[in-house]
Amino acid sequence: MGAHVDLSKLNQNQKIAGGATALLVINLFLPWYGFSIGGFGASINGFGAGFLAWGGSFLAIAGGVIMVLKALEIQDVAAGDMPAEKLALILGASGVALILIRFLTETSFVKFGLIIGILASAAVTYAAFANAKAAGIELPDIPGVGGDK
Repeated sequence: MGAHVDLSKLNQNQKIAGGATALLVINLFLPWYGFSIGGFGASINGFGAGFLAWGGSFLAIAGGVIMVLKALEIQDVAAGDMPAEKLALILGASGVALILIRFLTETSFVKFGLIIGILASAAVTYAAFANAKAAGIELPDIPGVGGDK
C-alpha cells in the first residue's frame, strides 16, 4: 500500500524548515501586490510578481525539501563535496535574498504574501543554518545560533 513517513525523525530545525517550505508553496498563490479603488481591485500572486518572487520562493522551497528528504532518510542530496546541510543553507539564503530584492525594488501596493514570503524563506534559511551547525558543518560562527559553545 502507501509508504509510511516517520516524522519523529525530524529535529526542531527540520520541522521549522518543513513547515516554512509548505507555507512557501501555499504562499505562491496568495496576493503579493494589489490595490482597490472604489469597489474595483486587483492583485498579483507570487507567480505574477516576477522572477524575484517565484524564483526566490522556489530556491527556498528546494532548500527546505533537501533538509527534510535527508532527515527522513528518503534521499541524501549533495552537490559534489558539498553536503546537503550546506546546500540547503545556500539555497535558502539565495531565496530570501531574491525575495528581499523583490521587496526593495517594488514597495508600492505590497500585500501580505510578500511579507509571508520573506518570513518563511528566512525561516528555512535559519533552520538550515542551525541544522548545519548542529551537524558539524564548517560555517561562519553566529553567537546564539545552532548550538554554539
